Amino acid sequence: MPGELREVPRTLLHERVPALFGLVGHVGQPRGLAGEDLLAYQAVVTVQSAAGLGSSARVTVDFDVEPAPPSIVLDVQDVSFSGVVGGQVPAVQQVGITNGGGGVLGDLSTSIAYGSGEPNGWLRADLAATEAPTQLTLQASVGLLQAGTYHASVEIRSSVASDSPQTLTITFEVAAVASSPPRSDGGVGDEP
Repeated sequence: MPGELREVPRTLLHERVPALFGLVGHVGQPRGLAGEDLLAYQAVVTVQSAAGLGSSARVTVDFDVEPAPPSIVLDVQDVSFSGVVGGQVPAVQQVGITNGGGGVLGDLSTSIAYGSGEPNGWLRADLAATEAPTQLTLQASVGLLQAGTYHASVEIRSSVASDSPQTLTITFEVAAVASSPPRSDGGVGDEP
C-alpha cells in the first residue's frame, strides 16, 4: 500500500563477496488508483557485511506500477429480436458497457454491419454516452422485411481500449403474418 514501510524478504545467493542480493516485489490490486495516475514505490536497502568490517552500502530501489489500460466489457454478447411482417416494432434492448481495466474508457463509438446479401437499415444502435459506464440501446424495425432470419453485428470501439473493438451478434427473426383459419363452409376468413 502506498506510504507503508515494511520488512522486505531478502536472500543472499552467496555468503562471500561478491554476493548477489535479491529482492522480490509483489503487486496486488492497488487501492485508490484513479485515472491515468502512476503508482510509485521506493525503498532504500542497506547492505552490510556480516563479518563486521563496518562497511555498508545504501541502494535505492524504485518500482513503478502503471494502471492497466481501459478495456471494453459488454454485459451480453448476443442479442435477439423477433417480429411479424407488418407488425409492431419489437421492444428496444439495452446492452451495458463498462470498463474492465484501469483509467477511463472513453471515445466509445459503434458501427453496424449486416449479413452478407441481406437487407440493411433495419437496426439502430445508440450510445447513451461516449464514456463508460454507459448503455447501448438497440432497436430493430420490421419495415419492408419479408419473413426470415436476418443477421447483423455491432462493433463497439474505443481509441483507448486495449481490446477494441468488441462485437455484439444480432439476430432478427421475422415471422409471416398469420392467416385466418378456414371457415366451416369451405371459405376463407371471418365472413359468414
